[in-house]
Amino acid sequence: MRNIIVVVVLMAIIAWVNLTIYQKDIVLSQGRVVLLEIKPIDPRSLLQGDYMIFDYEIAKQALAGVTRNDLAKVDSKGAMVVRLDANNIASFDRFSSGGKLKGDEVLITYQKIGACNQLTCDDWKISVTPNTFFFQEGRDKIYANAKYVIARSDGKGGFMIEGLADELGHKIDPQAMDSSEIKIRNPVQ
Repeated sequence: MRNIIVVVVLMAIIAWVNLTIYQKDIVLSQGRVVLLEIKPIDPRSLLQGDYMIFDYEIAKQALAGVTRNDLAKVDSKGAMVVRLDANNIASFDRFSSGGKLKGDEVLITYQKIGACNQLTCDDWKISVTPNTFFFQEGRDKIYANAKYVIARSDGKGGFMIEGLADELGHKIDPQAMDSSEIKIRNPVQ
């Protein structure tokens, strides 16, 4: 009896993992392409290797011109609505109130970090994740001039990173050997 329970639990875990992988694969293959402007920060970890942390422009746009009183009303976790231009480049439009989206709008989830005191809200930050991109060691020069994250939206506020793009929105080919041989192609439509 005990062995049967172990096998059933093990099979349930394997099924759950495979379902999660399948759902992520669907987002990567069928999700809406969104280009998110970034300012890369290039760290290096002894355990993790080379990777890039992103500072998303939409997070800065969300805080631009927001008063302390308005910011205090923004949920600590929620979704923002971004509007896509003709090239699928996202710009902040508004914080979501749950209404229906237009055809050129996409939800992106966020977390509000920081605290307001009586004098200022300067410490507030909007965090959008995922905000890291791992790449093969020694390829940092290839990605150094990345301007956009190519993201695939799941339609519910989440997204997966497909790759990085240059200033023209072309996907940077990770197989390029050095920055002088960067090959680019259009993002997957």
